[in-house]
Amino acid sequence: MTQPEPALESGPESIWESSVGEGFRSSAQSITLSAGATYGFAAFGGRESHDLALVSLTYGHMLGHTVGQGHWYRGNFEGRLELFTGAQFSPSTTGS
Repeated sequence: MTQPEPALESGPESIWESSVGEGFRSSAQSITLSAGATYGFAAFGGRESHDLALVSLTYGHMLGHTVGQGHWYRGNFEGRLELFTGAQFSPSTTGS
């Protein structure tokens, strides 16, 4: 009598309820980390440029199944938590 071999790997579970773009599963989660910096410019009558740096950490969790199935407005409600901070800096020490 032959015993079936156990499966060592399970297939990856999709984030979609049915097919791509049709809505997320109610258990779908996302985590995002973003960072960036840019040179500023003097505008609107200002005399100094304002260089900026921003950092953002975001967590999202789908709150239920897709609503509006079969309509253009279908989608999910999502709970989101976002933490962000920023700084204004000037790399030069010369004044104007």
